[in-house]
Amino acid sequence: MSSYRVAHRYAIALLQSAEEEHHLEETTHDAEMIGKTVRENRELRVALASPVIDKETKKRVLGEIFGKRIGPIMLRFLNLLTEKNREGDLLAIIEQFTRLLDEKRGIVRVEVTSAVQLTETESNRLKEQLERYTGKKVVPSFRLDPTVLGGFVVRLDDRIMDATLAHQLDLLRERFLEGTYAGKHS
Repeated sequence: MSSYRVAHRYAIALLQSAEEEHHLEETTHDAEMIGKTVRENRELRVALASPVIDKETKKRVLGEIFGKRIGPIMLRFLNLLTEKNREGDLLAIIEQFTRLLDEKRGIVRVEVTSAVQLTETESNRLKEQLERYTGKKVVPSFRLDPTVLGGFVVRLDDRIMDATLAHQLDLLRERFLEGTYAGKHS
């Protein structure tokens, strides 16, 4: 089974369990905290993915790191992942959990890349336009990339909206060439 499908199935199970036990907010907070900790700690990621480290050691390590900081649903979930040898999929599962929760709440996350930092007014205007476009609440994250020539690029799920000067010049060049080419055959 693909890693995506595994992560998706476990994320659905976690979401359903949190909803059934009325601990969705706590579980969401726990998932965010665990995801951040695992992403920022290379040694922990390596240990979780290691086939050499036995289940009991992994459970103990996860318990020591997160045990007093997370609720019972997430603690049971971490133990389940370890029992099923899926602890290496933890980050992918948390990403899927977040995506499912966002979908349920009508939220879409977008990544905006620009060469310079957008002003608050520009950021708000862009967010409003994206909310009208998607019909959902938009949660943007902004990233600077000095190679972007004027404007910005928006990544929305698997779509990319390129509003850079370079892209606009490419479109203009294509239209010009099409017009030139069409003129030769008229």
